[in-house]
Amino acid sequence: MDPETTRNKRPNPKEKANIFSLATFGFIAPLLWRGYQKDLHEDDVYEVTESLNSKRITDRLEKRWEFMKFHNDKPSLIRLLLSCYAKRYLFLGLIQLVMELSSSILRPLAVAKLVQYFVPEQTSISHDEASFYAFFFLLIMVVTSFYEAHISLAKSVLALEIRMAFSSLVYRKALKLHPSVLAEMSTGKIVTLITKDLQAIDMAVHFANDIWVEMIIGMFIGYLIYQKVGLAALVIMISFIIVFPIQGTLGFSVFKKRKVANKKSDERIQFTQEVLSVIRIIKMYTWEKYFSKKVNDTRKKEISSLRTVLLLKQGGIFMGEMMGKVGYNMILIAYLLLGNTLSPGVVYYVAASYHKLQFILTYLITLFFY
Repeated sequence: MDPETTRNKRPNPKEKANIFSLATFGFIAPLLWRGYQKDLHEDDVYEVTESLNSKRITDRLEKRWEFMKFHNDKPSLIRLLLSCYAKRYLFLGLIQLVMELSSSILRPLAVAKLVQYFVPEQTSISHDEASFYAFFFLLIMVVTSFYEAHISLAKSVLALEIRMAFSSLVYRKALKLHPSVLAEMSTGKIVTLITKDLQAIDMAVHFANDIWVEMIIGMFIGYLIYQKVGLAALVIMISFIIVFPIQGTLGFSVFKKRKVANKKSDERIQFTQEVLSVIRIIKMYTWEKYFSKKVNDTRKKEISSLRTVLLLKQGGIFMGEMMGKVGYNMILIAYLLLGNTLSPGVVYYVAASYHKLQFILTYLITLFFY
């Protein structure tokens, strides 16, 4: 950037914010107030925090890459990614496991106890105990809200850091390449790498931890429901046995179709770049219609592959949602058929617990493949 056009931005208040301000995001209140009073301009934007300094992040990644090249004949971007960010990402996953597991266990218990208090002629729960369970439930909801906001922000910051580091690294490497090497390299591949491939890493950062975390939580919830309703909980196992193979098949099909769609996208971008590079010659010989038709045909093939991917994805999600809705009712029916009597506490406990299992049935395999 031209030094003459560089502006001194406001210092980021997050750097000096106290614990309470960080926990409640109070440090952004002045910015929100300025935005309420007037339209925000570039001068109102804060300086980037030191932890997200592009040069520092890219320098660290580049040093690690050079170290791997020196000690390994075939360095891998996956190993580079894991060596730089795996510990931090695993730490976020452990926090997610502890918080979501605690919420999945305690929330249904609090709801069941609170509902049981309103059953006519019950004497097992007093008014003070019901008030405690109501307060405890509200406390869980408040803590969960803060946790979800902070874990989402932490994942977004990590994803931004990875995208920024890899984009800058690709840019630095491109500047060092010999012109003869650049002539052999497709510009479309570089564009695809920076846009689509890094976007896939961004999605993985947000959802990869969910796969193993939700599996562990699912096993715990299944056991807790079994403790509550007995053999009727076998319906959960049947639901998983039915849904997972179908979702796995659809997911594998999506994986293959997405590879085809990505290949078509690369071809379209490469062809478009080649057309733009010789646009003067094309206009001179009036070949616009021919090349426009070629670009449109390539785009149609790409859209066709993406349409198939979308339909398969929605099919897997629909299967999970359908079995999730049916499974809950089947548990209650099986519980009645086994000679038990339904109580409000059992119904609400199973409903609150099964809500999490429904998410696992719907999205777990979907996240793994997509």
